[in-house]
Amino acid sequence: MKIKVEHGEFPGDLNQLKAGIEGLLREKLIFSSNVELVPPGTLPKFEYKAKLVKKAYEDN
Repeated sequence: MKIKVEHGEFPGDLNQLKAGIEGLLREKLIFSSNVELVPPGTLPKFEYKAKLVKKAYEDN
């Protein structure tokens, strides 16, 4: 599963952050993911969390 995550203003080592997030997702939710870190303010803001999920299989 591909997941975009906004990092903070001073994220430190991005590779380490990416690996840490992917590891926690695998440990806690039992699935593998490909995390893409993006700068703050990159992702659109929505009123409801459900709109943050993009169903790629419906884009056909």
